[in-house]
Amino acid sequence: MFGIIKNNLAHFIIKRKYAKKNPPVLTFNNFFTKSAYYFVLMPYDEKDFTNALNILKFFDTNKKNVTIFLQHYKVNLIPSKTRFKFITYDESDLARLNLPKPSLVKRLKKKTFDVVIDLNLQENVLTSAVSNLVDANFRIGFQKRNSDKYYNLLYMNDQSNSEISYKNLLASLQMF
Repeated sequence: MFGIIKNNLAHFIIKRKYAKKNPPVLTFNNFFTKSAYYFVLMPYDEKDFTNALNILKFFDTNKKNVTIFLQHYKVNLIPSKTRFKFITYDESDLARLNLPKPSLVKRLKKKTFDVVIDLNLQENVLTSAVSNLVDANFRIGFQKRNSDKYYNLLYMNDQSNSEISYKNLLASLQMF
């Protein structure tokens, strides 16, 4: 019960402090090919993290400028580390409601990207907040509770198999 209240309070804070009030109307025609700077929020779940590495390989193959947001101890799990930039965090960067502390907020607000992609398949208040902290036109995420408030392009996720969800996202990105 307390977890639900905590989550609802966190979403209320995100909506009030970080979410865009009047997002611009966007056209998604060729947004992938026209965009140069990507901010990818890696999944918290270990299995999802492993399955999401194909997304990073795709960006590497297409020579996109990618900054990855992930826990500091997971950097060594990323292939082609020299090709990507990183913004890492640990427990000391998080406040009580699992939201970013002011020091992390300050670091993120300085960043500008063309596209933000949140690869978390389960609800994660931290990545919902972070995806709205950085300056970006396109915010991509997976369908989950409250996701329509934070992202302007949503993908269905396969609850039983994250690999399928990420393959569907890749197929869609290739169309743009």
